[in-house]
Amino acid sequence: TAVTSGAGAMIHTFRHHVGLLCWASTAARLFNPTSGALAPNRTLHLAGSSTVRPLLEAWRGAPAVVEAYKEVVIEGGGSTGGARRVCLPPGDPEKVDVGAMSRDWNPQEAARLDDGYTMDCADTGVRVTQLMVGVDGLAVVVADGSSAHRCVAHPELGGMTLAMLRWAFSGWTDQQLMDDGIDLASVLKNDNNNSIKEWSDFHADCPRLPINTYGAGDQSGTHEFFGQVILCQSCFTEKPGYAREYFRECSRSQFTEHHGHMVHELEFMDANATHAYLAPGGGRTPNCYIPSERDEKVLEWILADGGAIGYLGFAYYQQASAVSVAIAADRTKGIMDTEEALVEDSAASITDGAYAVFRRELFLNVDNARWHLAADYLTYGFSDQGQKEVVTKAKSVRVNAAIRARMESRIREQGNRKADFVSVPPSSCPAGVGLKAEPFRNRWGTDKLNYTCEPCAPGRAKLTAEAAECESCLPGQFANASGALRCDFCEPGRVASQRGSPACTACGENTFAAAPGSSSCNNCSAGDVAAPRGQSKCDRCELGSYREEGTAGGCRRCPQGETTRFMSAQLAEDCVCAAGSYRSILGGGCRPCPEGMTCDAGSREDGFPSGPGVEASTSAVYPRVDSGYFTHYDGPLSVYKCIGAACPGGRPETCSAHARKLACGECDEGWVHTSKGECARCQDIFKTALLYPVLPLMFGPPVIYAMYRHSQDDVERWGQPLNGMASMFYLFLVTTQTVGASLMVGVDIPPGSPLPALQQLAQMSLNLDALLRPNCSLPSALLWRFTQRILLPVWLLLLFVFTWVVVRVSPCVTTMNLYVTLNVYGGVFNTFFISIASLMVGMFQCYQHPNGKYSVVDFPSLLCFEGEWIPMSAIAVCGLLLFCVLPIAFFVRIVWLIPTYFPNNKNFRLSIKFIVRKFTFDRAWWAIVLLLKGLWINLAKVFMTEATGQILWQVSGLLFYAVLTMQFMPWRHFVVSFVDVIAHSILTYFFTMQALFVRTSAGDRENVGAAAAGVLCVAFLVLAFGAGSLVRDHLRPARPSEVVLMANKLCQAFAHFAEQPERAAALLSLLPGNEKRTLWSAGLIIRRESSPEGLLLGSATVGDEVRLSRAGVSRWASAVHGEEARRQAADSRVPPSRAASDEGQAAEPPVGDVMEVVDGRSRHAKTTSV
Repeated sequence: TAVTSGAGAMIHTFRHHVGLLCWASTAARLFNPTSGALAPNRTLHLAGSSTVRPLLEAWRGAPAVVEAYKEVVIEGGGSTGGARRVCLPPGDPEKVDVGAMSRDWNPQEAARLDDGYTMDCADTGVRVTQLMVGVDGLAVVVADGSSAHRCVAHPELGGMTLAMLRWAFSGWTDQQLMDDGIDLASVLKNDNNNSIKEWSDFHADCPRLPINTYGAGDQSGTHEFFGQVILCQSCFTEKPGYAREYFRECSRSQFTEHHGHMVHELEFMDANATHAYLAPGGGRTPNCYIPSERDEKVLEWILADGGAIGYLGFAYYQQASAVSVAIAADRTKGIMDTEEALVEDSAASITDGAYAVFRRELFLNVDNARWHLAADYLTYGFSDQGQKEVVTKAKSVRVNAAIRARMESRIREQGNRKADFVSVPPSSCPAGVGLKAEPFRNRWGTDKLNYTCEPCAPGRAKLTAEAAECESCLPGQFANASGALRCDFCEPGRVASQRGSPACTACGENTFAAAPGSSSCNNCSAGDVAAPRGQSKCDRCELGSYREEGTAGGCRRCPQGETTRFMSAQLAEDCVCAAGSYRSILGGGCRPCPEGMTCDAGSREDGFPSGPGVEASTSAVYPRVDSGYFTHYDGPLSVYKCIGAACPGGRPETCSAHARKLACGECDEGWVHTSKGECARCQDIFKTALLYPVLPLMFGPPVIYAMYRHSQDDVERWGQPLNGMASMFYLFLVTTQTVGASLMVGVDIPPGSPLPALQQLAQMSLNLDALLRPNCSLPSALLWRFTQRILLPVWLLLLFVFTWVVVRVSPCVTTMNLYVTLNVYGGVFNTFFISIASLMVGMFQCYQHPNGKYSVVDFPSLLCFEGEWIPMSAIAVCGLLLFCVLPIAFFVRIVWLIPTYFPNNKNFRLSIKFIVRKFTFDRAWWAIVLLLKGLWINLAKVFMTEATGQILWQVSGLLFYAVLTMQFMPWRHFVVSFVDVIAHSILTYFFTMQALFVRTSAGDRENVGAAAAGVLCVAFLVLAFGAGSLVRDHLRPARPSEVVLMANKLCQAFAHFAEQPERAAALLSLLPGNEKRTLWSAGLIIRRESSPEGLLLGSATVGDEVRLSRAGVSRWASAVHGEEARRQAADSRVPPSRAASDEGQAAEPPVGDVMEVVDGRSRHAKTTSV
């Protein structure tokens, strides 16, 4: 037991002296008072390990022992039995003087005292002295010549590894063994995967015979030693948390209780019965482990069982005819794969330690109170003769000379009376309580320690419940109270520089401790500051401030308008102009960055490179040109806006590949602008004159002639569906041109929008360069490009003239009618008027640069209002008057002449058919509206230089056009009118949405977005008002005056056509489908209501009060009710009230007064005022 206090030490010292007194009294009784010698009638009792027993019996027969003792009684019982019986108190009948053990003491059996060999029994306090009497090598044996022997002696095996032994003896499954690390594929080279462990599993040449295991019982130290070596030691000793591993047990029914222990039935069989039981087919259960406390029985069973393998002490193995199995200390692999050496059990291998795997020490433990009985026996055993008998008779391995000398000294000492308990600390101290060792000196003058548990002092801590000292807090940690479980880290900004600190101190100004648990404060670098005290980090000086090295206090601010390019600035020289401004070479502080440039912090005007190819200083920061903008080296701050992707930005005069001149608006020779504004190489086909002008000259006349052939129909065929399809196609072309003309400068449409694809298609319809790329085959000079665009209508007219002449002189085709040809030319001109107008006004469509100058949208390198623009604009004015204003005036004149010449002049009809055929006869003027709309769309870029204004300009025109279309429905086919309204409503929405993508600042973009939302709301309200007006006109009941007026006109119209049925038939053949259906519906209504059975009028009659002229009433009554109604009208008179007020007037009432119509089918009269 452990001594944990001074009182405990006194108690155990008292027990020790009581033992000495008992020993002294016994010795006094045994001594002869006359001779002083021991009486010869002494009896010595020994018991314990069967492994040590051969040695004990060898000494018992020695003459010196026989003379000294009346009897030496040697019993078995195993190491456990020997330990138990020697520790029994005096007077116990099972008490022995010496206990034999083939293992060391367990802590549960006895405590080892401070001399290392005196043991204090746990339960009785009996003290014994431990003597090492020999060394044993546990032998793994098989019967000589048996099947097992032939297997392990096979040339490819020659022995076994510890892994093979474990598999043979263990009660675990193969899976458990593999999980614990055994390579069964190496151990079992020939496993047949049955449930029986067989010798053939190790090798194919081994017999297919079960492996039967034998060994010591659980009371034997040999059993415990062997199990701990070959099995999982923690599992075999059943430590908590480990699965139990034991030898493969036989059925409990085969065991019988005998003297308190379970004994196998083989123990009670004679030799014949044993052989029969162990023979194949006998009663033996394959593979199970049969134990015995008697080694001779184990040996007997091994020799009787041909498949047996077991273990014995070296002494018994030496005396038997069994064969030792060589062992390799490999716990993982089989014998055929191991790299460990095979070692056989022999005296030499045990002595030199080669057979270390099963080597063990053998002990005799003498009760200190029985030394007077055991001394002579043990003295002989360690004599020269006794040590020889260890080898010759006991067949054991004796100890070496050094060990023998120590053992002889212990025999002479006959028990160490000064042996004291080892000062053992408590098994645990609570958390926060540490182990304290107090030195003291026992009664024999030996320095000892007394252990106590005390709360940890401040600055120290202990977390676990182990018996350990409190540990001092490391630097950077503290514990401010006693009994602390753990040391806390100092908070960031506070430090503890010493071990065992009870508290942390705060860092000073401009010093910091970043991490928890810091042991020292660090100084802030220049540009950083830490204030007030106790900071966990140094804050960097913000942008626009700095702190120099060694200065106290905080960061200093830069002058107004200046900042630093980085935080943690260290010098006043680090102050530069803030982002968005630059330092001018003219001085005066920092100036705002121009639009289209990005000024990083520290930008300077003198940092610009001087020219192309000249690199700026690596430290120079200058304003950078934004993408989409352009500047010159001689004026790097004068910014021009580019169109398209030709200006990547960066340095001045930077253009994309093969772009050049101002705003990167021109391409190199052999290159042409794409729709994205970049320059692309001209393909070989475009470099020739094949596409332009050869291709138009080749394919133009056939196309013109084909259009001519399909344009000879007269008015009687204009109402056919084919004409409606042509109108739809015309509307599509006009709409795409409208989209193309609405391309805005400074609008970035997102890729997911449907507008880019539509705009690209529309732009192709507007831009001849995109289709035929004449610049690849013709001179690319700006004036030439502009001139060919202006004269495009003339080239078109010349192409028509060329076609007319070719057809005229050709004998293969019919001569072209001049009036029809003029109609085809007019139709083409009218269809592409928006494109033509775009070409004419292009020179006046300028956009503004950030520097205040303007460039032509189509020619960004050409500046407006200066240089070449002035003469070119004069040419553009002429083109505008000739090809835009004059055609509109011409259309007005034609529309004015239509009522006069259209009915009777066929040539007139054929020449102006392109104006009339798409619309109803009374809406021919809608062609002028279309021209004005096209001109309005193109003038947006003339009068509005900003994208937002252009959008609002165009949206207003589209919105007004949509409302007019909804109001007048001018197209000859109703579906075309409906599609026209829908198309322009969609265009209004998309054009308004473009306002959200205008290149503006964030604040302006919000304003533009609000304006766009407002425009959409107005557009919605206007369209809703127009739609509501149409619905109202159809649903609102007409006023009486309108009814009568419409009735008179209707009667006159039908009466006129009733007299001329041929003219009515001709009219029906010429009317469009919707008008024809309208007229037919009107005729059906008149026909239905003219009969007395009409659905609406029925048998309606005229009341007494009529305020119409007699002629008017007569005509109305005759049409409704015949002669009787006429007679009633003739007899009508003016009421007295009215007569009084009309004295002096004519007898007949004026037209347009009051008439009462009574509906005979209604109970109530309905009066209509006229």
